[in-house]
Amino acid sequence: MVAPVLLRSAKSEIILVLETLLQTRELKIENADVVWQALRLFSDSKADFADCLIERSAIAAGCDHVVSFDSKAIKTTGMRAVG
Repeated sequence: MVAPVLLRSAKSEIILVLETLLQTRELKIENADVVWQALRLFSDSKADFADCLIERSAIAAGCDHVVSFDSKAIKTTGMRAVG
């Protein structure tokens, strides 16, 4: 299982793994352009990759904004606080 290993990995390792997956020709990544945007946002912020992907996917789908309880995501991804 990959996820638990990534959870304990350094941010730079996570970025490297995701870049490698995105560049692998044998894989077809759905909405790869959105995943790339999320990866860039992740590399420049303190938010988790999942939060970055949620925010970028929602914006790409036409949402005006995304809400979260996560203070790091709110501060660095453009998400709004719930409430």
